[in-house]
Amino acid sequence: MRDIVKLNDAMLSRYNLAEYVNFMGRMHALTLSEGCEALGIEADSVERLAAYVEMLTDAIARNFAAPETAEMKAAHRQRVKAAQFIINTVRNAQNLPYADIAQAAQELMPVMMPVVRFYERPRSQVTALLDALLFDLHKEGVMAHIVTLNLSDTVAELTAANARYRALEDKRTQTRLATEQPTAHELRTEVDALYDYITTLAFCHSVCHPSTATARYISRLNAIIEEAKTAHRKRRAKNVREKATTDGVQNV
Repeated sequence: MRDIVKLNDAMLSRYNLAEYVNFMGRMHALTLSEGCEALGIEADSVERLAAYVEMLTDAIARNFAAPETAEMKAAHRQRVKAAQFIINTVRNAQNLPYADIAQAAQELMPVMMPVVRFYERPRSQVTALLDALLFDLHKEGVMAHIVTLNLSDTVAELTAANARYRALEDKRTQTRLATEQPTAHELRTEVDALYDYITTLAFCHSVCHPSTATARYISRLNAIIEEAKTAHRKRRAKNVREKATTDGVQNV
């Protein structure tokens, strides 16, 4: 009985767009190097994969090149800075030796609690969370505490920055719709299906018609899969370390 080497799970859904495109580009290059006929794969499937990968690469470029992107980053930094200043001011003022300030902070802290770690959420969720915070801050009786803590200007800054971010996000969406180009999500759905189809055919061919080419393809693709997983884990670990450092700075 001969050994049958199976393909490892690529865990495609876990990759960000850049990781995904890099992986698919390497998989496509490997497939071409071994040859479609040797792997039992139709050439048109591989050509379609190449076209989708090119479109995904363009999607990355469009995202970073969109005129709204830089402004959105600036608006996001501004709203995070303002929200963190409000939260930290309220937290620190609770123990000040001034009765009116301490009481105002203590009554405001429950309003802050649901959004204390808002910066850990995706940016689309951050917008909604800050909207909820601002709604609560403008309720009757609450704004008086904001005035007591001298945070009125910062609340106004947060309101403007959050509204600016939302407007820019809507504008970028409208721009994308106007170009009538498929979204990265739509493209990934197509590529996922093609990847599954191509690799299933190659695996079946390696079982039914074993050859040096099919064995090499399965082995090398598994290596690419594991390298992609390792790179993904390193990126996630780096993000966790950076977030921990940021949390420490923000909570000072």
